[in-house]
Amino acid sequence: MSEVPDPPALLFAWVTRPCSPAAAGIVGRRDHSAYGAEAARLLAAGVAGAGVVVVSGMARGIDAIAHAAALDAGGASVGILGNGFGVIYPAVNRALYERMVARGCLVTELPPGERPRAGASPGAIGSSPGSPA
Repeated sequence: MSEVPDPPALLFAWVTRPCSPAAAGIVGRRDHSAYGAEAARLLAAGVAGAGVVVVSGMARGIDAIAHAAALDAGGASVGILGNGFGVIYPAVNRALYERMVARGCLVTELPPGERPRAGASPGAIGSSPGSPA
């Protein structure tokens, strides 16, 4: 944490299964191409199949595709939330959120019930300030 500027004082984690320390981040656009979706699926499934944990935000698009592919391959996945536990955002990811609670890991720096705020999402890598996760 010494390399992270302004690290959070507290992290909340919902861990269903132990994970390997080896991890690969897979992030991408919400408005992806068909090629991007397929590439994310193949990469995430391959990484997960090799015993490496897939880490991404819980945004719709490539993030969600990567988590689903890792879980489908029987691997582990860690979702970084831009809101507190119990808030499913975006709503279209409800089934994925439930799968992650059952078979993955979710991490957030926000307290349970906290709604997402524009620009505050750690999963919004590459997005412009002010755009929600």
